[in-house]
Amino acid sequence: INKTLEKMLGYQENELIGRSALELPTYRRSRDKEKARSHLKKVIEKGSAEPIDMSAITKDGKEIPISFTASVIKDYQGKPQTLVAVIRDISERKRAEEALRDSEELSRGMLEAAMTGIYLLQEGRLQYVNRLFEEISGYTSDELIGTYSLDYVHPDDRERVRTKAIGVLKGQSSSP
Repeated sequence: INKTLEKMLGYQENELIGRSALELPTYRRSRDKEKARSHLKKVIEKGSAEPIDMSAITKDGKEIPISFTASVIKDYQGKPQTLVAVIRDISERKRAEEALRDSEELSRGMLEAAMTGIYLLQEGRLQYVNRLFEEISGYTSDELIGTYSLDYVHPDDRERVRTKAIGVLKGQSSSP
């Protein structure tokens, strides 16, 4: 137990050292108790496992999101002797993920409510179209997504549209 873990969870070294990993108070009261038990058993049986995100309970009862990575050191007969774990507080990452989800929902809502047809391209392919664009084009988003945007432009106009779009992207023009 290092000082960072003591500070993160509020437990002192003597409160955790020597206890079974399956019975640590940080997991025993967690909503992810069964997830933690299952993961720890897998680590003990296999020697290691992929990191997982879960919650841990601090000594003062606060729930915090953590990333948990562990491996087992075995004796010469292959019996588990020591569990080595790395626990990271991922509160900031979780807050950033939530903010990103909220922002994406807000942006999508604004795009859907727009009174103009809107589409998003990546490498010339349609990645998103709003409801009004579907109405204007007569195609559904399922029909449009992944297709080349210039496929929907009359062949006589494709080169002019492509050149104009490049100019807009380079900041050389903003007119339609």
